[in-house]
Amino acid sequence: MSKTTVRITGKFTNIDQIRNLIVATTRRGSTIRLSDIADVSDGKKEITNINRLDGKEAFGIQVRKRTDANSVAVSELVRNQLQQLESKYANINLKFTVAIDTSTFTLAAAEAVEHDLLLAIILVALVMLLFLHSIRNSIIVMISVPCSLVSAFIVMYLSGYTLNLMTLLAMFVGNGIFGRRLHCGYREHIPPFGNGQR
Repeated sequence: MSKTTVRITGKFTNIDQIRNLIVATTRRGSTIRLSDIADVSDGKKEITNINRLDGKEAFGIQVRKRTDANSVAVSELVRNQLQQLESKYANINLKFTVAIDTSTFTLAAAEAVEHDLLLAIILVALVMLLFLHSIRNSIIVMISVPCSLVSAFIVMYLSGYTLNLMTLLAMFVGNGIFGRRLHCGYREHIPPFGNGQR
């Protein structure tokens, strides 16, 4: 004996309509209904997951963002909606507790990359000053790298790109390449436009 669970939304209003569902017609013209070949029963879905909060039963809600959505923005919108629901249903003591929020990891990683990026700018300037004895290049790095980053942020914003770990990592790597190109161009007397094309 096999058991099949069928979920149909909006097409049937009671179980008798499902029992009388015609599944086939014989050659003689008689109809075969679902109740003729199967036992149809209305039941509850078997529990496969249990959510508990502080040892008490709770409802679990999982929110997933679209691939092109910003996880931090989605997290803020969801938290605002939860606060509105708590205020609306305060009379029944409705409370939401966020168990896992992946946007916190994204924010922490973004802050770490931003800190490392700032440190890299300072280190590149110090290396040029201490090892290459070039105050001019150090000043250029301290001014041009932040300016180029601001320009990159503007282009990203206008293009619809979001600030995430991949874009921050690309800027971090690009900062090192930029410093190296700057020094090589200055040493080889390459014009700024030609150095940028390289």
